[in-house]
Amino acid sequence: MTKIFAADRRFILTLVDDLTLKFPADWVAETLLIERAQIVSLPFYNPAILGCVSVGSQVVPLVSSAQFLGLKTSLIREVLTVVRLGEAAEHLAGVGILVDRMIGSQMDSQVSAASTQDSSRKDIQFDLTMLATELFQPQRWRADQSMLH
Repeated sequence: MTKIFAADRRFILTLVDDLTLKFPADWVAETLLIERAQIVSLPFYNPAILGCVSVGSQVVPLVSSAQFLGLKTSLIREVLTVVRLGEAAEHLAGVGILVDRMIGSQMDSQVSAASTQDSSRKDIQFDLTMLATELFQPQRWRADQSMLH
């Protein structure tokens, strides 16, 4: 289903490498600071899946935005900044997206004006199609399934 956006909506701005990754504010449930030691790794999953972490009574899968954006990944910091997606993010509700840092929030018209003034600025709007559903399947399982067809 394609989402139709209001003409001027609020975005949460984050930084990933030298890119500004913006999330529609209504898709964001919360932002978190997670200690690296809290992450439980998931070795049989795509490398973009860093693992999962317990937040309250929920298990939150963590996805590296640098990985799905095709950027070089740097060392993982001791404290990670995560944007956890809410119910409005449909099939990605509850997923945590790792970013380098939070910048703030702005209305779309403000983000567009800033991009126009600074031509070197690279803005990317997060989209639900950026993360394939296969990302959340164990790699061994996916290989076994392909042998059945």
